[in-house]
Amino acid sequence: MKRLLSVSLILIGFSTQAQDIDLPGNDSIRVTEKISGAFRSTRVINAHSIEMLRKGSLDFRILHRFGFVNSGIKQLFGLDQASMRLSFDYGISNNFTVGLGRSTYRKELDLFGKLRLLQQSRGAKNMRISLVLAAGAIPDVVDRRLGMDDGAEADDGRGR
Repeated sequence: MKRLLSVSLILIGFSTQAQDIDLPGNDSIRVTEKISGAFRSTRVINAHSIEMLRKGSLDFRILHRFGFVNSGIKQLFGLDQASMRLSFDYGISNNFTVGLGRSTYRKELDLFGKLRLLQQSRGAKNMRISLVLAAGAIPDVVDRRLGMDDGAEADDGRGR
């Protein structure tokens, strides 16, 4: 009895599978479905992912990095060594994103651009991979002569 039930369930399972075949006389056009959501965000930890912002979307982020927990109470278990980055990313189009950020570490201002070259898709046009080109720059905008790199007072050049 158990064997008959097992065989019956297997046969029912095979007979209920759907077909993904265009039947003769069915002139439906196969569409291309773009695949997204491999990552839930445009960033993975502190690096870029293959996801893009949609056109007209603005993304504001506050990123934190803490020091070592084993530094003890003297450094408040890494909290005193924390650095922070604020950033604004904007979707120029669905395939092009630009961003601007500022970090407390070394007082850096950074710029980036991210361009989607290929997007994974299935259907009429299959693309097995996604490919994104990301490039960034850190312009030297902090005037080191004024001591702005470490928060010290400005040197007036008189040796004081």
